[in-house]
Amino acid sequence: MRSTLLTLIGLSAAVLWFPVSAAPVAFVLQDLDSRQTLMSSNASLPVNPGSLVNLMTARALAEIRPEESAETIVKTIREASNALPPDLQKTVGELAVRLGMTRSSFISLKGTADPNQACTATDLAALASDSFLNNRTLLEALTDFGTLPATASRHRSLFWRESTLFGLVSDGGDNQWSGLIISVNPKSNGSVRRTLAVILNAENAQDLADTAAAMITDVNLSFETLTVIRKGDIAGSVPVYKGTEKELKVAAAKDAVITLKRSEIADKGADAFTIRMTCRLPVTAPIEEGTELGTLEMLFDGRPVASVPVAAAETVVAGSFWRRVSDTIRLAFNKN
Repeated sequence: MRSTLLTLIGLSAAVLWFPVSAAPVAFVLQDLDSRQTLMSSNASLPVNPGSLVNLMTARALAEIRPEESAETIVKTIREASNALPPDLQKTVGELAVRLGMTRSSFISLKGTADPNQACTATDLAALASDSFLNNRTLLEALTDFGTLPATASRHRSLFWRESTLFGLVSDGGDNQWSGLIISVNPKSNGSVRRTLAVILNAENAQDLADTAAAMITDVNLSFETLTVIRKGDIAGSVPVYKGTEKELKVAAAKDAVITLKRSEIADKGADAFTIRMTCRLPVTAPIEEGTELGTLEMLFDGRPVASVPVAAAETVVAGSFWRRVSDTIRLAFNKN
């Protein structure tokens, strides 16, 4: 890549450098489990996504034709004309809204040079991460590294180990090589590290491959992803009125996953983690198990790093007539 250099976090004393080309390079690097963006540049710049449009079209076709296999949907896209039919255009628009792709414009089934077709790295990251987590079969049916030459990267094994890497590559000509690349990297403890790199407007195949490989390698070595609270873990209790119980246990409604630099964790230590729970009050019975009541926020060194909903961990039925009357009076006085 040419012109301005972009510095990324180095490995120990080393520093990785990523220059930006004359046609601005846009990229987003995310951890797929915490959904945190770890690195980005020009992430909101709309550019032509080339054949990466195929993933959006495939997702929309899967909604219109749920009975068709992923292979059939991909075959339909590759054999279709370029125009986006009205029914598909409507579904694409609805899907974009649902995924929060606020700066995208799709007008064809596949890649086109039309300047009216554009997408940002942030929007493509939302599409790619949702596809990998919720419709992986379709993403894998579209995966194609065949356009990358064998000499494209010094990290060649990273790109050809199909069990650990998935991706779509688009050749849009000079300065318009783009890719969605997902690394599933096994860890020594038996878990995996799942990382998404979206790179738009790389100079060529080698530039795209080298940049993605370097960023993913850096993340695997420099960052740690932690599940700090699991779904169902008791987060605390709150007073409950008009019920058979005086207190209600609340639990995390989903896993809380965070990604931090290993150097930060080592420097700050475990005491840097704090938790803050906010619940809507007062809570009155009857209340069903699973009813969302508020949020649980995780902070590291005073800054928010994750937030998950909390819900009732048990069911509390309505109390006796006199309990309901007594608590109604108590609540009235508390308001005053």
